[in-house]
Amino acid sequence: MRNNDYKEWLRELGYKPVEDERIVVSYGKKNLSDQVAKFFFPEHYILQVCESELVIIPISKWDAVVDDKPHLILPLTDIESVTVEDNLFNYDIDIMTEQGLMNFTTQQKELSGLRFSGMLASSNESIFGNENWHAENMDRTLEKLKSFGS
Repeated sequence: MRNNDYKEWLRELGYKPVEDERIVVSYGKKNLSDQVAKFFFPEHYILQVCESELVIIPISKWDAVVDDKPHLILPLTDIESVTVEDNLFNYDIDIMTEQGLMNFTTQQKELSGLRFSGMLASSNESIFGNENWHAENMDRTLEKLKSFGS
């Protein structure tokens, strides 16, 4: 399904997505070798804030099609803290949970129109559309994430 249609699908699964609180993320890089590998073979996900959980959904980098099942469901009650740090052209998002640390990275909104996140977050049928919900939602979503576990 196209990435613009997935919210109805989430509702059918019983989740309640919060409007305009989603961004494109990838898992954080462990070291320089991992950073190089992920540069050439990136995997992207939609991080969707829902009323009671964060839902991580795989998204194809070639056609912006969303996988038909969530990759990860993280109850908000499991989140102990969230930190967001500026890292050159990206933000590093560290989510500490009862089970341990989860690290994501997201491309900053200013250049996202020229990068994968902007192409994947296009609101039009073409992946090179004019609207970019990733950039539009960035500030609100990061602030919401930082409020969890507080």
